[in-house]
Amino acid sequence: MGEAELRGMLDAFGATYPEPLQSRAERHIFITGACGAGKSTLGRALSHQLQLPLHRLDDDPDFRQMLQHDPPPDVARLIDPQRYARWYAQWQALRRHLVYEAGKLQQPHIIEGTHILATPELTTGHRRILVDTPLHQIIRQNLARDRAKYAEDQARYAERYAGTPGSAAARQRALRARQIYEGLRPEIEVFRQLPGVEIVPSRAFTTWLSKQVKTRADLS
Repeated sequence: MGEAELRGMLDAFGATYPEPLQSRAERHIFITGACGAGKSTLGRALSHQLQLPLHRLDDDPDFRQMLQHDPPPDVARLIDPQRYARWYAQWQALRRHLVYEAGKLQQPHIIEGTHILATPELTTGHRRILVDTPLHQIIRQNLARDRAKYAEDQARYAERYAGTPGSAAARQRALRARQIYEGLRPEIEVFRQLPGVEIVPSRAFTTWLSKQVKTRADLS
């Protein structure tokens, strides 16, 4: 994304254009990856180990509200392409805005979310981590999470019903997880090639975390 486009997006949100991140004294740790890859798990563990606050981009209420789009985005794409295009443009602008605002936090944070994938230019100069998880494991973790949420509140999480292993409901939820992953894959592959990005396999979390012993002073 060019400078003019970024300025226009930020102006729409009433924000100012950011100074080069490389010049900032404070450095954040940005953790990203596919939905269900284990970003939150790694973020919480690293936050505890380094004694840094955790900032989850997905917790933003505006983002949560956009996910409640009626009809759902994947349905709107088929029945009302123009409406979907408007929603998608707003969604992409919000993703960038959330990362930009997180980058302005005054002290070092662990910042976690898929939105980071779409905004590599806003994380330049900070530490960047990509959680690398195979698709089959992502699907398995998503199904487990769906079942846990459904058991917690069947009325609230009715759309996440995943049934029993091998059931039609499980296959449908697995297909949905695959579709989300495939939608993010181009961004993941671009992010993977960025200079200095740390690739952390999900199977190696424990080993990797044991080596993260830097103090807060080391992060600045």
